[in-house]
Amino acid sequence: MPSINEATYVDVNSRFGLNRRPEIILDNETIENSFYNIITTPLGTRQFRRDYGSKLHEFIHEPIDAFTAFEIEADLLQNLRLHEQRARIIRSRTTVSVLKPPGIGFLIQIGYVIKITEAFYTFRVKVERKGTTL
Repeated sequence: MPSINEATYVDVNSRFGLNRRPEIILDNETIENSFYNIITTPLGTRQFRRDYGSKLHEFIHEPIDAFTAFEIEADLLQNLRLHEQRARIIRSRTTVSVLKPPGIGFLIQIGYVIKITEAFYTFRVKVERKGTTL
């Protein structure tokens, strides 16, 4: 992990810890923080940026199956590419799959390359009926 002076990107983690203080994050963590914000923001709810976010919340009551996973994947690919210009999303390395046992949720994996450094990373998040976990 580079120091703050060597980092390409510097941001503040929007998911505060138990001490309720923001944490400084660098490079790929800044992009993954942005992914998380895009994924968890319902489309149309951000003031002055109605196109920001994803439709993930609309899939909450849909069946947890391969068809819904495909719809989520298509939505996320479109919205992450639109709103996170620092990264190039790798379609062949991006998947949404049904968690085992079936019916509990999805595992979202997003393969991406930071455009400036050309470094490859994978962002993972579990989305379960009871909530979103990392």
